[in-house]
Amino acid sequence: MSEALDAKSIRAIRTSLGMTETEFALLFGVTIRTVALWESGVVVPSRITAMVIRAESERAAAAARSDGGGAAKSRAPRRRGRNAARSSSRLRA
Repeated sequence: MSEALDAKSIRAIRTSLGMTETEFALLFGVTIRTVALWESGVVVPSRITAMVIRAESERAAAAARSDGGGAAKSRAPRRRGRNAARSSSRLRA
């Protein structure tokens, strides 16, 4: 069974992925505040979330190795659904 991720590990994973707290939060379906709480050590991710974070970190590392060390920056998924058009139109304004 995998151990809980500590604050330093979470921050190290996020920065190694080249992500902001916002991008990291979007990728894992949590709030920016949750990411901040994880990284400050106030809260730890659930066991399943920790497993997903580790898996994404390993996937990105494998992609970087297969690219010959080229930065395979993982990006947060695009918003989909009924609010996607609203949020993208706000960004254009």
